[in-house]
Amino acid sequence: MALSMDPAYPFPSWDADDSLLEAWTEAGAGDPALAMQFGARPMNEETNTWPEMHPYPSGYDNSQACTSLATPYSPQSSDTWPTPGPSTSFIAGLHEWQQNPQVAPQNVSVSSVFGPNGYQSQGEHGPPVDMILVSADNVVFYVDEHTLYSNSNNQFNGLLPLQAMGQENRILPLQEIVSSELQVFLQSIYNVASEDVPEVGALVRGVTWLNRYGFGPKSHIRSGTKVFEYLLSHAPLHSLEVYTCAAVFDIYALALEVSPHLLMVPPTNVSDEMAERMGGRYLLKFFLLHLRRIEALKQLLMKPPDLHSVTNTCGFEEQRILKARWNHGIAKLAFIIRAGA
Repeated sequence: MALSMDPAYPFPSWDADDSLLEAWTEAGAGDPALAMQFGARPMNEETNTWPEMHPYPSGYDNSQACTSLATPYSPQSSDTWPTPGPSTSFIAGLHEWQQNPQVAPQNVSVSSVFGPNGYQSQGEHGPPVDMILVSADNVVFYVDEHTLYSNSNNQFNGLLPLQAMGQENRILPLQEIVSSELQVFLQSIYNVASEDVPEVGALVRGVTWLNRYGFGPKSHIRSGTKVFEYLLSHAPLHSLEVYTCAAVFDIYALALEVSPHLLMVPPTNVSDEMAERMGGRYLLKFFLLHLRRIEALKQLLMKPPDLHSVTNTCGFEEQRILKARWNHGIAKLAFIIRAGA
């Protein structure tokens, strides 16, 4: 089915087919065969199957989450993700939103940032919206295929380009990503703002998904971008989590901005797991930050007050006693001084 344009609305009209949408909803968005029917390419073209999907890789590497915060779901296997709600209400709400974008849907959750004209309304003049992403918790995100495909180095994890051209087939379920993380993931790509600052766990995990879908976090999370600023806003309370995220993806500018807040974090707070994710380079920088700060403070304190001319109230003997007491106090302080002092 070809795209149609409404003069009053600059994006393609969504003339969806009821039977296809209902089949997709009732069968479950995570079904590989259904996903292929809606245009997604299988990862393994020989076996025509998708690999198992887990919220994070089994081993720690650069694509792994860089925070120990709990994930929204803790499934025992990849087939225990939440399933879509009642098909009739889901379809009705989705149709209502597609046919009249100005009416708030009652039965479908639509991203406040990536609605039919969400990121376009922020002054972004990219390609028109032409496909829908659906998160694991059934939140709808309106995006364009050109941006996702052209900026990904692995064809959006092998899911793009969509084989189907009709709008009724341009729905891509991402059953491994919940909506809070998918929003951050897309904000990193499109560099658009949201009304509320995402919580630190969603930010870190959203950035982590970039590698899986072929987007370099280092090139997308740069100084001045929205997600960079959101991560930095959490530095006063979650400096170690943000620094670890910067270390995992070698985002040096972010690590540099966070470093002043790390002075209040004792090195003993770094677990073995977190140290492994940081890697040797950034872990060394963290420890040197503390050691050099302590050493600089000691050097400042080790110098006793200068002698001055004898006065009626302070002679050389009084100054000698003061110097001895100063050195004694500094000797005690050297054992308890911390970088955040």
